[in-house]
Amino acid sequence: AEAKAKADAKAEKEAAEKKAKEEAEAKAKAETDEKLRIAEEKAAAAEAKAAAAEEKAAAEKKAKEEAEDAARVAAEKAAQERLEQMEKEMEERRKKLEQMDEATRKKEEELLRISEKAKSIDFTTLGVAARSVASKPVEKGATEVSIGDTSGFEEVGTAWVQDDEGGMNISWTGKTATALTGVKGLKRGFAAAATVTASDDLQRIKGVGPFIEDKLNALGIYTFEQVGNMTSEIEEQVNIAIEFFPGRIKRDKWANQARKFAKEK
Repeated sequence: AEAKAKADAKAEKEAAEKKAKEEAEAKAKAETDEKLRIAEEKAAAAEAKAAAAEEKAAAEKKAKEEAEDAARVAAEKAAQERLEQMEKEMEERRKKLEQMDEATRKKEEELLRISEKAKSIDFTTLGVAARSVASKPVEKGATEVSIGDTSGFEEVGTAWVQDDEGGMNISWTGKTATALTGVKGLKRGFAAAATVTASDDLQRIKGVGPFIEDKLNALGIYTFEQVGNMTSEIEEQVNIAIEFFPGRIKRDKWANQARKFAKEK
């Protein structure tokens, strides 16, 4: 009986130990499975996050490329339209040469020769100055100039106003959808259809004097932003077009100076 009791006790102990071992193994397996599940969930979440980030980056890249393409197309269109406009203006300027005195005609012929070289300049990169036409006559001393569409003009700035009798610089301090306001500098009246071109004082750039500024304007270059956009290639194009000393624009660092002035506006 005693032997049986010992055997039963031993068997019971072994059964309890086996059960405890199985429970421990089951618990360990459950914990391992849970850790694996959590790890897999984290990995899946990280993968989904990475995929979303990649998709977002791809979408942003595509949007940027599309925006750049649209900007390039718009710049090309604006450049082409400005060149066509300049061609028409040159025809009108040539018709008036006979009416000028010798000194004025000589200068105008030189500026016309430079204007004809505008087609060799990369205005897609350079950009074009905001330009519009007076929609009605402008009186001497007027503080407002109606130009139909001011969307291309800054809120505050300076411009060159030109008609058949010549031109002058003006400034403005505000704008509506159709007019520049707070205008100063109108020393005489201008007829309707006078051109108004956003224009900076390019003579602030070291190396640019009055006649060089006239030549730049004749090419269609009026603003610090345009000069600041010059690449090495465009510097050479402009250098040749305005018949300036070789490499002078690069040596005087016009683009660097212009970018600084543009930021100060």
